[in-house]
Amino acid sequence: GTGAAGTGAARPARPARPARLQGAPSSPPVFGVFGTRTLSPGGPRRTLARATNAEAKGDDAFGIGKLLKSVQGALPVVGLVSRLTAPEGGVGNDECAYPEYCRQVYEASPEGFQEAVGDLQNKYGKSAQRKYVLLCLWMVKQGSGLVRDSLVVDSARRVRVSQDVEFEMERFLNEYEEGMGKYEYIKDRPTRALEEQAEVAVDAMARLILPIQDGDAIAAEDCGLIEDLVTGGMLGYPAEWRACVRAAIETRGERGERYAKAKR
Repeated sequence: GTGAAGTGAARPARPARPARLQGAPSSPPVFGVFGTRTLSPGGPRRTLARATNAEAKGDDAFGIGKLLKSVQGALPVVGLVSRLTAPEGGVGNDECAYPEYCRQVYEASPEGFQEAVGDLQNKYGKSAQRKYVLLCLWMVKQGSGLVRDSLVVDSARRVRVSQDVEFEMERFLNEYEEGMGKYEYIKDRPTRALEEQAEVAVDAMARLILPIQDGDAIAAEDCGLIEDLVTGGMLGYPAEWRACVRAAIETRGERGERYAKAKR
């Protein structure tokens, strides 16, 4: 025949697409400790939480800066959430992102903190890993005055079993946004007394690591480890912080009903 269809000369076959690209999604993948995922239209916070977890563990090969910028437009309160999820740490000293906070602690925490993490992990297992410890302490520090104490302690209790950092981050960010939405400027946010923050931090560490319930006293051999953990893992606090932590450990038995009553 004649014409393009009938010349008799076969067209060269197109090279096969590499298998890894076949059926590839159009949205950008996230590389991190939870594997390769794609951004879903309804789940920007879960993507952010997954990415921040990967960055904090140093397991994100490409960094999360570009990823965060690509999804900021999908967040309901961009200015607030980006301060908590940007790897560079947000604005000044007002807000500190979880990945940045982890890096700061890794670099600047006292030797006692690192030893306490190691001793508690050897004694009680993986729930004492730094990424879980620092997640809970960061929630105490960042959520002070904005997030319910019971949310932080419940997150510690759940992550002990589930190791689901992204779910706990999502819950925290939801309530943080709600709290910050009541204030026009960061400087207007309420603050909690050091004693109150110390109590929440100690109780969160007890539920995360130790095999005890709310209101149970911390065993004598663990008191010093929990003190070093909370003191060294909360950077930027004044010298009296250790005394507040020690007092919170001693009075833990008096707070048995606090978190049950605070749940909503």
